[in-house]
Amino acid sequence: MVMVLAVASNTATTASLTATGLAADGTIELQYSSDPDFAFAVSPVVVALPRSSPIAMAGLNQDATYYVRARPRRVSGVAEDWSNTVGFRTALAAAPSLTPTAVMIQPATIMAPNRVLGWVGLSEVAGFPAQNLGLDAPVAYKSYAASGAHVIEARMAPEPVDTIAMLMTNLPEDATVVIKAGADQANVRGGSPAFSTASLPFRASANLPGRPGYHGLFRFAQQRLPYWRIEISAANLTGKTMHMEHMLFGWNRATKNHSVNRSENGSDAGKLERMRSGVPDRVRGYRGRVASFDISQLTEAQDWSNYQDLSYRLGSTDPAFVVPNTRPGAFLHDNFHYGSLNMKMARPSSLRTTRSFTVESILP
Repeated sequence: MVMVLAVASNTATTASLTATGLAADGTIELQYSSDPDFAFAVSPVVVALPRSSPIAMAGLNQDATYYVRARPRRVSGVAEDWSNTVGFRTALAAAPSLTPTAVMIQPATIMAPNRVLGWVGLSEVAGFPAQNLGLDAPVAYKSYAASGAHVIEARMAPEPVDTIAMLMTNLPEDATVVIKAGADQANVRGGSPAFSTASLPFRASANLPGRPGYHGLFRFAQQRLPYWRIEISAANLTGKTMHMEHMLFGWNRATKNHSVNRSENGSDAGKLERMRSGVPDRVRGYRGRVASFDISQLTEAQDWSNYQDLSYRLGSTDPAFVVPNTRPGAFLHDNFHYGSLNMKMARPSSLRTTRSFTVESILP
């Protein structure tokens, strides 16, 4: 008998689902997403839920549409068919502040991520290793923490790091992060790491309505330490399961020579053709964005110090993390881009240089 789901109730951040047709033994697996096909968005599969009804969901986003399905996982290990898909929309709890600020644009961030030589996920889910965090593809790291923090460790060469970005997560509004760094693994795991932040709010922007995934951005004084430890606390997560797709460490190549000119358009890896009758033949694909902007009137020293090495470090194939306008507030979150970076340098009858950047972002 196939499991059947129904929505009993929901609030701004929670939902209660009733389930019939439960299997005679085993547990329940549940998947939720902002996409009805459970693709092209953060769509975590929560495992080992108790075989009972109702099923409680927590840590949801306000003012968001969700699609949910579930299936029994028998004691033998066999997964049965997915249930029907149910949809619901959470309530608006607190709207983001869209009030204009005195400063409308702040310096762009361009970060070439450091190469991570080793990843450790201390509570990773089998099949979703921490190594996935270093791939510029929509693959996930998943962590199950029955209690305490979700912990990720990274080892790299002691290159400069003053910025960490964590992208495409299901982390709720009240999630927090502590960042530690040291000369060796024992130091970051001990009580007195060489570098440590306070407990920081995770989300880059507060009170955002439904998004395909949520990002965090963290800046601090530059460190040149090889071992890093990220401790993420999120008490209100459905099934205590965290989903994250990218974690980036690097140096923020920021200068004050920003330009107001900027353009952005959508990028769709799907395909649409119409038959002679007009009926669409549609194949859905991953959807990202392409953003272009300038950094203007750079001195030769500024250009050489910040951007000259990007052409051979990244080429046009390795990814970069880019934020064309880093002004804090509700708009910051949707200003993040991660993908291949194309650059052009121009010096028209001047001692000053303008750099033009185009990023093909995989962030929706």
